[in-house]
Amino acid sequence: MQIFSIFRSAESQRMIDKLINGYLLSRQVEELLKGLVLPEETQKKIRNVFESEMELGLAKQPAVPSSLQMENTFLPELCDGSGQIQFNL
Repeated sequence: MQIFSIFRSAESQRMIDKLINGYLLSRQVEELLKGLVLPEETQKKIRNVFESEMELGLAKQPAVPSSLQMENTFLPELCDGSGQIQFNL
């Protein structure tokens, strides 16, 4: 029965203990965080509302105001390292 002798070595036992402890720790973390995980449908709703609010915030004259404060920003040219960048605040 040489096959089963590998499970009796101290190194094998340490590896098994690490696996079990890692599994138990991951289960504890999952249990602690399960109340913070949103269902996929809720995530989709939040994403859709956020995207529509961003579009409203970036629109020149939206039909209704956005709940997000947005600022139109742009770079007058691409940076190539040959000059200085001027920030207009």
